[in-house]
Order: sequence, then structure tokens, then C-alpha cells
Amino acid sequence: MLKSHARHVGAALRAIGLKIDREPDEALRELAGALVQVSDRYCHARLGVLLEEHYLNGVEQPPNRELLRWVLALLVAGGSVTGLAISGILPESVEAIVYTIAVLLSLTVAFGRKIQRSIEVLAAITGGL
Repeated sequence: MLKSHARHVGAALRAIGLKIDREPDEALRELAGALVQVSDRYCHARLGVLLEEHYLNGVEQPPNRELLRWVLALLVAGGSVTGLAISGILPESVEAIVYTIAVLLSLTVAFGRKIQRSIEVLAAITGGL
């Protein structure tokens, strides 16, 4: 629920930012007001209502693609590790290192700049191994 609201707030702020080229004075005033409201509510731990409804009305909520990213990461990691294992080109002494690099690269492909969070989730799933 909170992630969904955060994505919706982000979309609303982007929509306000897109108005800057057309109506710079009004858009900057609106953006400043929205950012002050978000920061004030965040400081008061009101994470479920970061912006008032009038900012969010008419803004389409972006889709949640996190599951799709995890599926992509698992497919790329599984395919690359399986391909390397079947090919037999790696000596046994470097397999673990190369497989780890392949998994990290697949997470990078799937998550981009948000890779740190995905590594933390993966560490929680595997028990920090």
C-alpha cells in the first residue's frame, strides 16, 4: 500500500515538473508547495498521505513492475549460470566467482540503479550468504 502511494506521489510530482516548460511560474510554485507538503508529512510519519488528493487527481498511477523485474533477473541469472555450467569452459576453481558475477550482472540488468535494494532482498532471502 505504501509503495503504491509512493509511486503515485512520484508520478504526480513528475506531472507537475512537466508543466514547467509551459507555465514556469505557476508550475514551480505548485511543485514547491507539493514538495514542502511531502517533506512535512514525511517528517510527521504520515507516509500514507504524503500529498493531498487534489495533487493526485487525474494522475495515472504507474504499474508495479517489481515482480516482472525479479522474473527477468532469475531468468537471466539462471540462463547464464546454466549456460556457463553446460559449456564446461570454466575451471572449477573460478566457477563460484563467475556465477556470482553472472547473478549480480543479471540483477543490474533487471533493476538498474535500484540494484542495492535487490541485493538486500536477496541477502534476506538467503540468510545473508
